[in-house]
Formats: sequence, structure tokens, C-alpha cells
Amino acid sequence: MKNNTCKKFTKLWFSNMSLSKISGLFSLFIIVNIATAADYNLSGFGTVGLSCYTYQEADYVHNEVPDGPGRSRDCDLGLDSKLGVQIDAGISDSLKGVFQLTSYHRADDSYEPEITLANLNIGLSDFTRLRLGRVQNPNFLYSNYRNVHYAQPWARPPPEVYGILTTFLLDGVELNMTDQWGLWDTEIYAGLAHGEYDVPRSNTSGTDEVEGNVAYLTLGMEKDFWQLKLGYSTGEASFEPLASKQVLDPLRSNDPAFGPLGPVFERFARQLDIDDSSFHIYSLSAKYETPKWLVVGEYAHRTLDGFFRDLSAMYLTVGYQLEKWRPYLTYAQRWSGDPQYTNLVPKGLNPDLDALSQGVDALMGSGNSGQYSITLGASRELNSNSILKIQVERLTVEDSSNGMMTNSSPAFRGGDIDDELLFSINIDFVF
Repeated sequence: MKNNTCKKFTKLWFSNMSLSKISGLFSLFIIVNIATAADYNLSGFGTVGLSCYTYQEADYVHNEVPDGPGRSRDCDLGLDSKLGVQIDAGISDSLKGVFQLTSYHRADDSYEPEITLANLNIGLSDFTRLRLGRVQNPNFLYSNYRNVHYAQPWARPPPEVYGILTTFLLDGVELNMTDQWGLWDTEIYAGLAHGEYDVPRSNTSGTDEVEGNVAYLTLGMEKDFWQLKLGYSTGEASFEPLASKQVLDPLRSNDPAFGPLGPVFERFARQLDIDDSSFHIYSLSAKYETPKWLVVGEYAHRTLDGFFRDLSAMYLTVGYQLEKWRPYLTYAQRWSGDPQYTNLVPKGLNPDLDALSQGVDALMGSGNSGQYSITLGASRELNSNSILKIQVERLTVEDSSNGMMTNSSPAFRGGDIDDELLFSINIDFVF
């Protein structure tokens, strides 16, 4: 009942709206307001990075990056490199604006700049603010500055956890409340938003779109050297990659050749389809940081109706400041649940059904992204505006899993990746 109420509410909120057009017009409105503000600050950030991967049968990627080191090339400059600019403006005593533009390796294999922040922050009281516009997904500790690697302890956020979300950029409305609970400074975010982004197709050209409506609530708490965060998101997502369409369209066709199995296949296709499918994301984060020590860990769990499997992920990082260097060690893991449905397409009746059944098996298997990694790295502050980060990651992909690999060769088998190394050297900077 609770989930149905959320569905109706988000549908009512976003019905008859062209979010991409509204986002563009609202971004223009924010730019105009910022341009006329008397108090503003222009800043920038970026990363210049080189990554090399020893595995030759597939590329190492994260999020929407279309290709990387591995099969396509031994070493790659596009895995982490990016450049961004940001304007923060005080438009009035109670109204602030932010606009951020970032160029990075996008799903369409371009570096076309994208609006990664564009919002107005309206002060309703000393402890309550309202944000309207584009924000970063707030689930995790480093979500608000996902693109600013200078503010993060690693060469990149552990993709096992930070890649579990359905969308990264959200357009909508968000309420922010701050308070003091005992000795803890607390901050609550509650929002309704819409998100769209493209993902690259593996082993072929083109992209597919992920779209979702989301309602979220997060609680952050800080005291002394401690920082805690709890997050919950729910909503609906739509995603039909070309690979799933090629399997689901025959199932949906109710072909007379299927006989009495036609209606069964049609219902089965609706079960596998990700179209306004419900999702839930739970997250838990904790960080302990002193001038010497850094201990940070996060856990996430995602459920999503359709051919995707439920996912859980975690990481734990421990770092220590040793004179000018801070070495760190990270263990990260992602594990997938079992398929939600049993393949209803029988084998052994005729070649066409055998081929269709194999396609269904491949589709349901594509939801398995289980893997774990051990990363040893070190960072060093070069000056007040730049940090050097060097890390080596040993990645193991579970049997029958694609992990986070893409552009794989026919010889690719997930269980073969058990001793391959990813070397990364990045310089993160701000200005």
C-alpha cells in the first residue's frame, strides 16, 4: 500500500511535464539570476589521470564511461580525466544559486560539457532551506561532490557502491533541514526528482537511456571526528537496452507459432521488462577522520523489478597520514541476488524456441555483476590546490558475472578475472 501511494504521488508530480525542457529553461533562469548577482564566486576543478589494465579480454569502466583500459587499449586517459567550472552566487540574503558545468568521458564517447549542478537555494528559516533545480543524488557520503575527486580520498569512488544507483543527476525539489541532536549536528534531505542519463552499449555503438522518478530521504550526522549518513530512495525506473529489446520483442509478439505458450510468453515479457518498475535503495555510511587516520565505509542495497537482479555492495577504506603521504587500503565488494524469475521458454522443442530461451538466459544473466576488489593506494598533496594519487587495484569477477566490464571479447569469462591489476595515477586539482 505504501509503495502504491509513492507511485501515485510521483506520477502525479511528473505527469504532463517535459523534464528535460523544464531543466533547460530552469538552468537558463538560474544563469540569469547568477549573472545579475552582486556576490558570486567562480571556481573550478579537474583530474588528469592515466589508467592501465592488465586484462586483455574486456575493458575496465565505471558508471557511464563507454570504454577504458583493457581490451580497447592497454592504457586510457579518459577513465577519470575531467574538467569542471562552478559559479556560486549570493543573489539575496535568502537566495543563493549554484551552476556547475563538467566535461568528462560520456556515454556517447564525447567530452561534451554537461550541466551537473544548477539550482536555487531558498532560505525559509535559519534551519530550513529549499533547493530547486539540478542536484547530485544525495545517498552517499561523497555524493554532493561526486565529480570533484580532489575532495575524495581515492583516485575514484569505489564503483561497486557508487555505481549501484539508477540515476546520478536529479532535477526536482529538495527540502533541507539542519538541527542539533545532543552533541550531533544533523542534516536532513527530502526530495522529489526526475533523472535521466545515457549508458553505452557494450560491444557496439550507440547508447540507451535510463529514466526514473525518485523520492528520497537522507539523514546526516556529524560530531567531532565522526560522520554518519542514512539514506533511502524509492520510485520508478525505465530502461530498455537494445539487448533486452531483442529478447523481449519476440516474447511480446504473441506469435501464433508459439501456440498456447504465446500468452504465457507475453506475461513473462512484462515481468522481465523494466518500464516504470519499482526500485528501492537503502544506504548506510560512516566515516572517522582525524589528522592522522581515515576510516570510511559504506553499504548499499538496491531492489528493482524486472530482469535486473537485486544488488548489495560495500567498501571499507583505511588510510594513515605518514608525513607527506597518506597510504590507504580499500576492500570493496558487490554481490547480486538470484534471478527474480524462472525462464519459462522451454528448450528442446524446436530451434527457434531454443534460440529464444538462450536469449532469455543471457538477458537474465546480464544482471549478475558480482565482483570484489582490493586497492592499495597513496595520495600526496603537491600544493594547496593539487593532489597526486597513485593506486593499484586487484579485481576479481565472480563466475558467470560481467562485473563492471564492457566491450568484452568472445573469450571473456567472468571467473577468469582473478589476478588482473588496474594501475592508476591521477592529479586532482582545484582553482
